[in-house]
Amino acid sequence: MEKTRISDKNFEQALIDLGYDDVLDGYVLTDNIKNITELNINSKYISDLTGIEDFKALTDLDCDGNQLASLDVSKNTALASLWCSKNQLLSLDVSKNTALVNLYCWSNQITSLDVSKNTSLTELCCSENKLPSLDVCKNTALAGLWCAKNQLTSLDISKNTSLTYLYCPNNQLTSLDVSKNTSLTELSCGINQLTSLDVSINTTLNVLDCWENKLTSLDVSKSSALTELYCGDNQFAFVIVNDDQLGDRFEILKMDDEVDLILGFNNYKLTRRKGVQKFPIFNIVLEYFNKLKFNSLK
Repeated sequence: MEKTRISDKNFEQALIDLGYDDVLDGYVLTDNIKNITELNINSKYISDLTGIEDFKALTDLDCDGNQLASLDVSKNTALASLWCSKNQLLSLDVSKNTALVNLYCWSNQITSLDVSKNTSLTELCCSENKLPSLDVCKNTALAGLWCAKNQLTSLDISKNTSLTYLYCPNNQLTSLDVSKNTSLTELSCGINQLTSLDVSINTTLNVLDCWENKLTSLDVSKSSALTELYCGDNQFAFVIVNDDQLGDRFEILKMDDEVDLILGFNNYKLTRRKGVQKFPIFNIVLEYFNKLKFNSLK
């Protein structure tokens, strides 16, 4: 009977534990694995996945938390979900995995990632790597993108009109255009070098985190669904909100002392309210805004 070579003892032991093998001899019967669709070998101290190529029917592979320096999934063309985070990967080739819907490869040492062939991707998490660039223009179905803690200097998401979650903090971004991403509900872009951020079109935003940038102003008065705003450690002269947000909308506001709130009334007729510095809103969560009296801002 045909056998598949399994070089890594920990990999084979994981297969034995799952009932696909019975003797730790460096081999597994190919018939035992060729029809497996889901394989979870998370945190098994595996350093070599030789043999994975014969898992032809795999649609879901979870090999998170191992010691993999390389991963060849070129023969696993049915893969829809791949979890390979918290390994030691220097590169990852998913060009043959055109059926991928979910790719989680965060916390590795990947220096480049080509997802141009993975046009069905809806979720991509590649945070905590060493990516200097990331091209997601072909991934028009993306709903969630997590690319934090890389070395990105730019990020074009103009083609990703289905995005609802975007997390790109801890990069080197100097600009971010979210004008095409009208479905965004959560945007995290803190700890970058942004000098401006226009969210006037993003009316469905629930959470906005733009902490620690170089923003001099911020207008969230059109973001009528906003409940959480984190905008400290910027260079603000003012932040524009609307009276409804202050009245009963915001649940959390984190901001610096000495920053004025400007309340937007009647289609941009602005009224400045002084005295915001009375509130202890630096590095702490402000109490629910719906418990505050509007007169407190006068």
